[in-house]
Amino acid sequence: MRLCPLSFVLLFAPLTACSCGDDPGGSGDDLGLVDPDGGSGDAGGNPDGSRNDGSVTDQDGGLDRDGGGTDGSPLEQPLSEFCEGMGNTVVVVGGGGECAGELAEETFQFGLCACDTVQVQSTLELDAFDSNLGGYAIALPGGGNNRSDDGNLGINGQLDMQGKLTARGSAYIGSGGFAVGASSLVTGLTYAAGDAVQDNSSTTLGYNAYFSGDVEGRFDIAGDLYVPATATVSAATRNNLGGSVIRREIPAVRPCPCEPAEILDIPALTEWAATHNDNRVERVLTSTSYQNGGPATLNLPCGRYYLTQVNQSGGLDIRAEGRVVLFVDGDFTVGGSLGITIAPGAELDLFVAGQLSVGASARFGDPGAPSKVRTYVGGNGPINLSASAIFGGMLYAPRADVVFSASSELYGALYCNSADFSGSAAVHFDTAVRSAGRACEMPDGGVDAGPTADGGPGDGGPPADAGTNPDASADAGAPDGGQSGCNGCGQCGNLACIIPPGANTGMCEACQSDLDCCAPLVCQGGQCQFNL
Repeated sequence: MRLCPLSFVLLFAPLTACSCGDDPGGSGDDLGLVDPDGGSGDAGGNPDGSRNDGSVTDQDGGLDRDGGGTDGSPLEQPLSEFCEGMGNTVVVVGGGGECAGELAEETFQFGLCACDTVQVQSTLELDAFDSNLGGYAIALPGGGNNRSDDGNLGINGQLDMQGKLTARGSAYIGSGGFAVGASSLVTGLTYAAGDAVQDNSSTTLGYNAYFSGDVEGRFDIAGDLYVPATATVSAATRNNLGGSVIRREIPAVRPCPCEPAEILDIPALTEWAATHNDNRVERVLTSTSYQNGGPATLNLPCGRYYLTQVNQSGGLDIRAEGRVVLFVDGDFTVGGSLGITIAPGAELDLFVAGQLSVGASARFGDPGAPSKVRTYVGGNGPINLSASAIFGGMLYAPRADVVFSASSELYGALYCNSADFSGSAAVHFDTAVRSAGRACEMPDGGVDAGPTADGGPGDGGPPADAGTNPDASADAGAPDGGQSGCNGCGQCGNLACIIPPGANTGMCEACQSDLDCCAPLVCQGGQCQFNL
């Protein structure tokens, strides 16, 4: 029995202990924190006069960067440590010590994941590349090119399209069956909760197929075909089947974790950031800098920043110059064009508690390094992207409907409530995100084994990445080398959580079927792995 994937329930620790007193600046909101050098805390008060920006400077107004003292910040991880490492080391974003790299690694398992439906007016193509090796489809030194079959498609509802589907990876359709255009291709596992119909010519499926209804027309299937006991299978499909027809109950699968308890609590993160940020340390913005419009260009050096909202009538270009986390506690509205760019070696995590609205063209990140730009949206308003949009990042908006006004090419990943493509669509998933959480150092000075953990003790608590990353796992066994209890995904390493009918908990055991594993993993030799 398969349960839903990882649940994003965030737990927040209390504020770091500090000395509190009168606010010398008179704002009444700066917490009166005392500098470690004995001086009074941020004597100038909160420069914008609004809610606390959350960061504390030394007596001279600057940050202690020489390593001889503390940064004087209530953040669990000092800014100096935050900025030291690049690439895949720690980016702690919440009071519970959540690492942004691990959040990204756990969240983006699919090139395209939709809680409801996907509608495509023409063709849909998915594949993958690794931006750590260079740009999409470039020639590699050892031969071949930077393109792989890891562009998985997950839809909890229906896939509505008449054109050709080319999914170089697995495809899960949680409702409405599987009916696509002529000469379609899925190289990995194919699952559909309903009938599979191909009347025009044929569809090629490169691995096992699971359909909970009849199979009509011709499907060329390299592996086994799983259908219910009463299902009919056309002769054209039986004659082009590499394996066997296996009749068994086909369980319901919802590949994208979209239940309320499974959705990342973005408002909780942004609320926490209101009093835990580096606004006054770097002094590049205040919490209300964009409440009524601000500069057209926002250059952000390494740091963690907080805004109450973004209400920009014109365009806005956000440029990350180092490791940057930007929290927006309300809506993010740009009347003109929106640009999100990163300097070489930089990365950006943008958390928006409310709606994301862009009036003109949008440039999300860098198509050459999409896994370095990660945007999380908590609101349920539509996100409309124009024909000129350049999409080079990872967008998580599980409550929002994302609408593309013309043919679109996406580099990175899209996780949304529904996706509507007015023309053809291509999604090139960046597999570099699969290593984004490695070597995450915890704020207590320990090292969390992250995605390589076997579930055993690390820094005194459970691994921060409660998700599954089988391609980087230290072992293929159950946590701590033995059989273990479980109640869902992300708890068994490369094993499956097998829960008996009617029970709420089960055991970590070797998988027997692909559907024992959490999508998009498949069962190979008793282990749940990506079907590369």
